[in-house]
Amino acid sequence: MLKYDERFFKLQKATFAKTDNMLHIVFTTFGNFTPQIPRHEKTVSKQILDYLEINLQIEFEYTTNALAASTGGELQDSLDQLKHYATNMPEAQKIDKTLPVKNIEYWLGVPIKIRPMQIKYLRASKELQVTAGTIHFLKRRDYKRDDMEKTLWSFVLDDRETRLQCVHFPTEKTRAKFEKLADRTSVAIIGVYDKNNRGELNFRVSGVSFCDMI
Repeated sequence: MLKYDERFFKLQKATFAKTDNMLHIVFTTFGNFTPQIPRHEKTVSKQILDYLEINLQIEFEYTTNALAASTGGELQDSLDQLKHYATNMPEAQKIDKTLPVKNIEYWLGVPIKIRPMQIKYLRASKELQVTAGTIHFLKRRDYKRDDMEKTLWSFVLDDRETRLQCVHFPTEKTRAKFEKLADRTSVAIIGVYDKNNRGELNFRVSGVSFCDMI
């Protein structure tokens, strides 16, 4: 089932125009919904594209007609029809979310056993995800917590299309190896992409492997 902020929006209907490759979604709105639109459309679009795994245009429309709001089944029916359509469409039109990498070689932390995905397809989640790219702006920062000296490393990962802010909190087992990493090193990383305590999205690295970007 599609997830969105029901305090401001309620699904009304969804239709798919195959000739235009366009999914048109109408939402009923409540209260001061306008500031919520950018996040709402990004959240809904990502869920739909992740579900379908095809290139698709999504058009949003908003109305204040609360009596016309549906229970969401209509959109699920449309998505199921689109899923069938996607299964039978030419391979070239499907989205390949993976990164072209080779020679993945374990270095530290959690091992990587799946192919990395493009940074732009990462989703905010508590689950482990894998991506890859080149390290830039690698920095060490020392800080105090509970009267103890702590260390963290931050860097930007670039997969040649998108950049990702990353952070690693070394353990006794990973500290020495992580300190040997350097800028412009190509790596695959595994970790959690989620909000930090300041409400900012970053990728908390729990494992690093070397790789070659193709």
